[in-house]
Amino acid sequence: MAIKKFVVGCFTDEKELFPAVKTIRKSGFKIHDVYTPYPVHGLDTALGLRETSLHTAGFIYALIGLCTAFGGIGWILTIDWPQNYGGKPHFALPAWIPIMFECTVLFSAVGMVLTFCYICQIGPLVKKHRFHLRATDDYFVMVIECTQQTNTHDLEGLLKSLGACETKTETVESGWWLGRYDLPAPSVASAVIALILITSLSACSNGDAGREQNRVYMPDMAYSRAVETYDDKEHITNKGIFYNAEPAKGSIARGSDIPFLIAKDTPGSTLNYLAAQKIINPITSLSSDDQEEAHRLYLVYCGICHGQKYDGNGPLYKDGSGPFPAKPATLVGDPKYDAMPEGQMFYSVTYGKNLMGSYASQLTTKQRWMVIKYIKMQQEAVSKPQTNTNSK
Repeated sequence: MAIKKFVVGCFTDEKELFPAVKTIRKSGFKIHDVYTPYPVHGLDTALGLRETSLHTAGFIYALIGLCTAFGGIGWILTIDWPQNYGGKPHFALPAWIPIMFECTVLFSAVGMVLTFCYICQIGPLVKKHRFHLRATDDYFVMVIECTQQTNTHDLEGLLKSLGACETKTETVESGWWLGRYDLPAPSVASAVIALILITSLSACSNGDAGREQNRVYMPDMAYSRAVETYDDKEHITNKGIFYNAEPAKGSIARGSDIPFLIAKDTPGSTLNYLAAQKIINPITSLSSDDQEEAHRLYLVYCGICHGQKYDGNGPLYKDGSGPFPAKPATLVGDPKYDAMPEGQMFYSVTYGKNLMGSYASQLTTKQRWMVIKYIKMQQEAVSKPQTNTNSK
């Protein structure tokens, strides 16, 4: 272990410390460190310390953690021990992201702490040498490293001339650290190291025993029991599984509109017809193309009774001379139908009302709502007061 000699100078004020640091450096002496009671702004620059690279080390540790997690998970799940998780691919990168992120943070945090301890020469078994009892208390202590050519007496005199209130020369044992490193007994240390090595090697053992995969996670998803439409279902029913090849109650086909859940009234009842008043039309507006299509549908399916002008005078009625004896409803201009909610109109078109039959088989759900919205737009156009733009 090397023996080093240091000259220690104590100052009571940082205003005296700064000029002393600059003078000592200009004189060619190497300042080992300066201990202060509190952080002193600009002292690192005066000492010639470069900016720390700890953040760069943290980035490198983060990359090592990321690569370790990616490589470890990839090797385990795709090469060494691939598992079938519900039919998912072995290389399921999105599922690995949380573990990769955690390993990145772990390696970066632990690595930066260990690097900081190494740079600052601190550790659980390291006993740092104290150059002065009042260092970091109320003294500013400058420690200067001596060489064989250093005259310690002259150096102490220089420090006193720069304002040092106390100077002394100390001889310290030092390795890569400055101080004494207390190790446990050799026998205990050897036993601990041997135990760690044996445990690590046992965990890394890649023997053939127990390497056969015999379990699949969620086998029904990995190997689904597909049923063809016209296959014999007897093997399913024999296992006690109910299957009738019909969609579950309440199922909605892909791409279909929201169903009309109000059922048709029983004879003599108007309960559901009145409840339909609260149903809101899902179509809130019609584009120009939708208006044109709704107008065409109205003429094809509705105009034959209600007329092209929505006045109930269609070809089937024809002012009473047509084959239809009763006059159909006047959809535009009659207060009753102007005020009728759209949900109630949809009920009538879907199930029929009085002498009018159901149009559910001719018009889809969306087409029925479009026609009703179109009729409401015609009602609003007639009821809206006309603005007189003629100048007087």
